Amino acid sequence: MEYKLSNNHLTLNVKGQGAEVVSLLTRCGSQLIWTADPAYWNRHSPLLFPCVGGNWNGMIQVGGRSFSLPKHGFVQDAAFEIAGKTSESSVTFQYSENEDTLKMYPFPFRLSVCYTLCDHTIGVKWRIENHGDTPMPFMIGGHPAFLLPQFEENETIHAYLRFPEVDELLSTPTLPNGFAHTDKTERFPLTDHLLPLTNTMFLCDTILDTTGRIHEVQLLDKHKKNILVVKFQSPVLALWAPCGGASPFVCVEPWFGCCDNEGYNGEFSDRQHVQNAPAKGLWTGGYEITISEDV
Repeated sequence: MEYKLSNNHLTLNVKGQGAEVVSLLTRCGSQLIWTADPAYWNRHSPLLFPCVGGNWNGMIQVGGRSFSLPKHGFVQDAAFEIAGKTSESSVTFQYSENEDTLKMYPFPFRLSVCYTLCDHTIGVKWRIENHGDTPMPFMIGGHPAFLLPQFEENETIHAYLRFPEVDELLSTPTLPNGFAHTDKTERFPLTDHLLPLTNTMFLCDTILDTTGRIHEVQLLDKHKKNILVVKFQSPVLALWAPCGGASPFVCVEPWFGCCDNEGYNGEFSDRQHVQNAPAKGLWTGGYEITISEDV
């Protein structure tokens, strides 16, 4: 089932399966979220929890025990429930542990995802309640895919990403199966803070900046017209597009966590950028997307 939020500027559709945004329309009729065409990628904006990226050998270690946990966790296709009242501008979904999740991730929790429209901005807020008696390590991340207007595969540049805070991206190299090479760094120099999106920009698979320096990413079209801004306080930013970059969309992903190091076999709680919800406690986070007024 899908739920629609709308105001004078935007219309947002979210489905209960995975609490995933499936459509974002502007007043002018511009669609900004990828359509999930399986020829490229069959997702729109999945939620990643309780891990982001891959886990070495498909496993995590908790208290010396091994648990099989898939890449990006298990909530992408989970059936979320509506929590409390909805309105034209806000909806909250929630999901809790069950017998199946406890076999993959041995913690009792409640995950809430709230979407709110305010003028030209979509607020995404995550609330994680730890119902257990010990601290709960976890990761959570957004994976929104934004359409590139007037995409033509044979063009040299499809769009631009702007990073107003930095002059270069410092990327931890990744493997296609979702693991990291933390002993290396790839540099992506920026011209006027701009990264051009070309057919070869993502031959590296993913640009993964784990420096915590970046809290804002601007998406511009091929003519350098502003489309939207993503703002966040997460320690990790992932950028991805399939086909090496010859793709009609780009993903701008705020991550509170990071993919597993190649060959890692230690505790999940010791993973890079892992978060913790205290015993019987609460953790909150999220990000926001602001759409340019003339899109």
